[in-house]
Amino acid sequence: MLKGEVKIKISRTNSTNKSKTKHLVFILHGYGADGDDIIGIGDQWNNLFPEVEFIAPTAPYICDSNQDGYQWFKIPIVDKYKINNEIKTSAIELNDFIDNELDIRNLTSSDMSIVGFSQGGMMALYLAVTRIQKPLSVISFSGLMLQGIYIEENVKLPSILMIHGDEDLVVSPEYMASSINYFKNANINIESHLIQGLGHGIDRTCISIGASFLNARINTSKDS
Repeated sequence: MLKGEVKIKISRTNSTNKSKTKHLVFILHGYGADGDDIIGIGDQWNNLFPEVEFIAPTAPYICDSNQDGYQWFKIPIVDKYKINNEIKTSAIELNDFIDNELDIRNLTSSDMSIVGFSQGGMMALYLAVTRIQKPLSVISFSGLMLQGIYIEENVKLPSILMIHGDEDLVVSPEYMASSINYFKNANINIESHLIQGLGHGIDRTCISIGASFLNARINTSKDS
């Protein structure tokens, strides 16, 4: 069921003036959750990035298994991680939402990054490959590269980081390995970290690695 519009929850920088925002980070929640559940990542990073604004949109579909939560796409029994129409529809709505938020602040796609957890991580990687105007960087926590996506030859992708727990029983860490191979076969190197003793979640190590990755890309962008 389509909600009708994408809700948002925003964690701002210390400044409330949007004209001072130099970079946007969109944080995508997992299956059965909403923006409120994932904006805490932005809260933890907020003080590290005084010119960055964090935005956590809520997926457009009410979750099949949790009517109080939302999903970017339904998970069928067969080919559950293969491209389907809900993924494409969510991507269209999400791209429109991202473009609108960038326009409000007079920013471009190179001034934004996308972070996602679980199903949100899958959407983040999907946009990294399919979005025409690429983000600066993409971080996927416990996500994977969806099946059925072709990377065009010589296309320039954003910097990509994948982080996964080695004890994840929801999205197997084997999916990170297959995703790395997917990019490798397209001659694209990504950064990846397998976190020992971590299940399906985000711990302090993940937060730290993600912050360092994001900081390096934003600083490099400023210098270019």
